[in-house]
Amino acid sequence: MHSTRTIASASLLALLSVSALPLTGCSGESDAQKAVEDAELSLRKVSIGDPTLSPSISESAYREAEQAVTDYAGAGKPFGEAASVSLAIAKLGQSALAGQDASDAETESLHKSRIVRARLSEWITMNAIAKASMNFDVSADSDQLRELIALRRQDVTQFEDMLSTIQTEIDGYEAQIADLESKASEERNESARYELRMPNVSAQEAAQLAERVREHTLRADAYELESIRVQGKLERVLPESREIANQVEKAKGQIKLLNESLEEIAQRVKNAEQDARDARQRADSAQQALVSLIDELESFRADTAAPAHARVERSIRDALSALRDVKENATTAGYLATSTAQQHLARALERQARGEADMALLFESILAANVPGPWADRMNDHSAARDDFEQRAQQAFLDAANAMRRARARGENGDRLEAAAIRLEALGGQTPEPEETFEEESYDDESYDNAEDGSDVEMIDDEESDG
Repeated sequence: MHSTRTIASASLLALLSVSALPLTGCSGESDAQKAVEDAELSLRKVSIGDPTLSPSISESAYREAEQAVTDYAGAGKPFGEAASVSLAIAKLGQSALAGQDASDAETESLHKSRIVRARLSEWITMNAIAKASMNFDVSADSDQLRELIALRRQDVTQFEDMLSTIQTEIDGYEAQIADLESKASEERNESARYELRMPNVSAQEAAQLAERVREHTLRADAYELESIRVQGKLERVLPESREIANQVEKAKGQIKLLNESLEEIAQRVKNAEQDARDARQRADSAQQALVSLIDELESFRADTAAPAHARVERSIRDALSALRDVKENATTAGYLATSTAQQHLARALERQARGEADMALLFESILAANVPGPWADRMNDHSAARDDFEQRAQQAFLDAANAMRRARARGENGDRLEAAAIRLEALGGQTPEPEETFEEESYDDESYDNAEDGSDVEMIDDEESDG
């Protein structure tokens, strides 16, 4: 999780450095220059690569950078434009943090959808038993029951594979926690050893020992912080492990039930009406459990995943809004930051598209199983949402390519940016013409704010009106 934020922070910090290099300003801009420098110092805190850096520390650094330059962004002077770029970078950093929450939400949503699929298999089995119990043609019933036994055995194998994978993950987390706690304990013991020596040495030596105590204490704190983070991951995985283990036992119980049904089919013919009522009750219970899990999944996506995605897009929109004011001085950094923001937006939209695609496939499976309910409407809704996110993601990639080309880089750097822009266009579904050439446009052109030359900005306005 932290490595993703570190990479993003490092690249954004590089943009900040680029934005400041070509700027010169009068003495009246000293406050703005100081704000930009303060913002850069704050951003450097999250580009060090510390694996124990907590999200709260990263968030604080981005907030500090934002607060440092907010009053100066959009001032129109060289350092005012640099402040706008710095503000955009801080917002993109915040979007990266929010993006991890959104990614976690989609991962948890995927886990929940797997549980729904397991319940769907249970309903298919129980519904088939209910139908079979009303069919007095025992030969057909026997064949169907055998097929169901084979299906549930496959389910058991799949559930056990899933359980094994999750158990490996749990074991890994527990090993990490034990290792981190051991290291923290060692650091605290080392710190205590230096503390015990302090009363018996000179003041100068005591000061040196105090520094060693501080070093070991900080290391112990870092190990404990990482241990807490890993413990959080472990606690998110354990409920899924228990649910899958429960499904394994249920599937085995149902296999036993199906085998017993084969052995006692003659007796069941005599008591067909009562058996049908019992089986229908179990099928109805399975259906109620399935519907409840589906509602829980949809509620999770609406109450947790959707707000997480909204936070990501809101931060990116704020970044793009800040970059509108960069038109005269920090043009290269402004366009590169705009391209970065559009790429962040495209990835965020792709993530949402994948989540909607999984939901559409889930409801397609439920619909194919003939479970009573308005599943076609839900499938169509998620399919439409998937298509919308995919189209918006492609447009964001195209806007990113457009902004990258307008950075006006020359020579080898220009070639690299052009190659990157072509890749972004490919992600956006656009293939360049073989003889296509790009005519450089002036950043000072007033048409930057228009949809034709500034679609990377106008596209955000359209999204806001849609939302």
